[in-house]
Amino acid sequence: MAIIRRQLARLILLGIIFIELNILDAQLTGVAIALGSSELNPIIGAGYGSSIIFKSAISLTAVILLLLIRKGKLLKHLNICMCGVVGWNVFAVISWL
Repeated sequence: MAIIRRQLARLILLGIIFIELNILDAQLTGVAIALGSSELNPIIGAGYGSSIIFKSAISLTAVILLLLIRKGKLLKHLNICMCGVVGWNVFAVISWL
């Protein structure tokens, strides 16, 4: 039982990290757009790419769905991808300064 709790706690932590990375992505996107850059994601667009509420709601929904269908281990890979996105946004902001 302790192992299951530990695994669930780890998955919840990965979910929280994923949501926080999405919020950081939205903030950095907003800064980059304000500096003159543009949103590269054609699906999200400039209007929603910097919306913290939208990005956090979408990421929270994704985390809940992954946990419900018992695919929470994918959160590790999603976090790695989001670290790349956040790194790209940091580069975009620095290049416009």
